[in-house]
Amino acid sequence: MNVQYWIFDTTDVAQMAFNLTKGLRTRNPANNRVIFDSRYKYMRIQGMVKANIGTSPASFPVAQGTGYGIGVSNSGAGVLVTGGPVGGGPYWLNNDLAYVAGFKTLNGSVQLRMIQLALRITDGPSNPPPTGQFGSFQAVGLVLDLRNY
Repeated sequence: MNVQYWIFDTTDVAQMAFNLTKGLRTRNPANNRVIFDSRYKYMRIQGMVKANIGTSPASFPVAQGTGYGIGVSNSGAGVLVTGGPVGGGPYWLNNDLAYVAGFKTLNGSVQLRMIQLALRITDGPSNPPPTGQFGSFQAVGLVLDLRNY
């Protein structure tokens, strides 16, 4: 599998790595922090994908056909706990499933699908632990223009 990635960082971190004298820098007058530096490429956001992750993949079209990627800003991590009493009790069985969103770019669209990270099966006597959905199953990704980097 061939995966390309880009890392965007704040300009103060970038300045620590590169002490150059050329280029335009704009500073915040309140704290003298660099808020724009022409020496570094900036993140070009073209849009946003925001959706609830489900068991089947969802596809979202993007305006440009090539040269785009996804910057994940919320992976939609969550845990789904299902189960309850077995055979009328007093024993119980629970399935704890941990999920996160996975983004993929393909043929002019962004695909979003649920990725199962872990499965834990627990059982025991007496009262079962609570069941339900814990965390957010909503994922947010930024559609980025990655051409000419």
